[in-house]
Amino acid sequence: MYIFRFGIDDYNCMRCGKVLSREADAGAMGWIMELYEGFVVGFVCPECATDEEDIAAQTTSAMGTFHTDKFGRMLYDPNTQ
Repeated sequence: MYIFRFGIDDYNCMRCGKVLSREADAGAMGWIMELYEGFVVGFVCPECATDEEDIAAQTTSAMGTFHTDKFGRMLYDPNTQ
């Protein structure tokens, strides 16, 4: 089992280990953020993401936004227009 470890300067794909600099915009580069109970536990690069994961990420992104609460959890706010 691969245990994801946050690097100091980089994001690592939790499946293949590919590296993306934290200075890059992971979302704009097609990387998918994996959350567990609101906490970021890893990232999946575009090459490793399944079609289903990619569609789910695009749908989630189009229908709302994320923000961080005071405990560091990523919370989803759906668009209510």
